[in-house]
Order: sequence, then structure tokens, then C-alpha cells
Amino acid sequence: MTSVDAVALPPELERHIFELAAWGDMPMTLLLCRVARRVHIWIGPLRYRVIHLPGDIELDKLLRHLEEYPQAAQHVLHLAFQDQKGLPPGHVLSMFPNLVDLGMWCGSTTPADLPQVCMLQNLTHLSVSLKALLAERDVSGDNPDMATGSHGSDSELSLAGLTRLTHLELIGDVPHPLIPILKTLPRLTHLSFFDIYFPDIILEALDVFRDTLRLLVVVHQDEEELYVPQSPHNNAGATHPAEAQARSDDPRFVVLHLDCAGNFEEAWNKGAWDGQDYWRRAEETVASRVREQILRSS
Repeated sequence: MTSVDAVALPPELERHIFELAAWGDMPMTLLLCRVARRVHIWIGPLRYRVIHLPGDIELDKLLRHLEEYPQAAQHVLHLAFQDQKGLPPGHVLSMFPNLVDLGMWCGSTTPADLPQVCMLQNLTHLSVSLKALLAERDVSGDNPDMATGSHGSDSELSLAGLTRLTHLELIGDVPHPLIPILKTLPRLTHLSFFDIYFPDIILEALDVFRDTLRLLVVVHQDEEELYVPQSPHNNAGATHPAEAQARSDDPRFVVLHLDCAGNFEEAWNKGAWDGQDYWRRAEETVASRVREQILRSS
């Protein structure tokens, strides 16, 4: 063999090497797609695996691209909407049948989006304002009347379509009562409240789902801005979550600071590619506590 002879690698190994080189690195992915046709076939789908849409301009650009390359939509697994003012998210969700992770961080979320969300048969992770998703509106479409439990049966019936959902991140206020809605999610194991703290709801959820819920997280970006609603549903509202965590004997209750310098979408993108998100951090915390409890009891 001379110094210029090429080593023929097994196709499976060659593909794995290219995927590792391109994983989570869009400039590298685009560069490697030009190496050879087979490489383009292997790693081309990675260009669409994780998509974050910070506004209407990016959404319009994506829709135009999909008009030309509709087959690309099947490769989208992680999708997040943010600050959309025009087209409702639900209007385009049917284009992405293979979604496993959906972030609806836009103020335009309405109950009209719910049927499309529930049609995502592979969805395991959802980040959403559940109160907006289940809100009732009057006939004119103005003045949303937020869910208060009066239409609980309709909400529960709709959420029952999310049969594979395991991770639910709740943003902002929540419908009351929340527990009956959560009961319609048969595979729910991870629940979090983002930048908001409901002590009574948390205690109830830990009790009601003691056999199925593996993790309940209060995650915040700024401890001083963590919102504690004063309402009949928050009788223990004066207790800070970190203090409540220290008092709790339940290892599943975790309070985490999300250190992303205010760039939540960057943290979400990192988690979508390498799995190192706050869920993983919280799971490690729970595992450590369980080990400590076992050692203390032995």
C-alpha cells in the first residue's frame, strides 16, 4: 500500500463518522454535504432536525423552502415557535408528522392549535402555555375567557390525544384545576414550571402521581423574577421554592437555575442536539438524592 492509497471503510462506519462530524454543527453539515452524493444522502436530513423560528420572517422563509422541498419536513424532529404574530403555529404543524419535541413560545397560541398538536403521534416533549392552549373564546373571538375548570371535560378529551407525551413544560399561568388535565396524559413522567411557582399544585401533583411522575421541576432564569401567583390555588405562596425543596423529603422535586444568559432558545437547541438540558440535570439531582436516602436508611 502506498501513502496515497485510500482505505475503504465499511459504509456503516463511514456514515457514522460523517454524522459525528456534522452533528449539531450547521456550517460543517453544509460543507460535508458537498463531499459526495452518498454523504449528502446520509447527513442532509440533519439540516432540518432542529428548527427554531424566532419570528414571522423565519417562519415565512421556512414555508417557502418547504414549498420547493416538501420532503424536508419529514426530517424535522425538534421545532420551536417564538414571537409569531401572524400565522398561528397550529396552521403548519400538520406539515411535520415526525415531531418529537415542540416549543410553542409565542403569544399567538390558541385552542385552535390543539387539534393539530394532538395529531403529532410521536410527540414526547411539549413546552407551552397550557392556559392559552385550552382557553375559551367568545363568539366574536375577542376577550379570551381563560380556562377555569368550567370546560374541564372538553379540555381533558382534547389532551387525551397526547398519548406519548412524557415531558411537559408549563409556561406562565395554568388552568385550574390542573391535575385532572394531567391525568389524561398516560405516559407523563416529567413535569416542569418555567419561571413560575405553584406550591399547592406541586404538592398535589407529587402526591397524585407518586407512582408515575419521576420528576417535577421549578426552573427559573432569574431567582428574583420567579413569579409566585397570589391566588386561592396558591395557599403556600409565601414559601420560596428553594426553601420548599430543602424541606421536602420527596427527591423528585427539584428547583433549578437555568444558566443561559437569558438565551433560552440556545439552551433548548443544545438540549435538542446533545440531550444536556435541564431535564438531564434534574434527573442527575434526583438520582443523587435517592442514593443518599438509601445510604442513610442502610
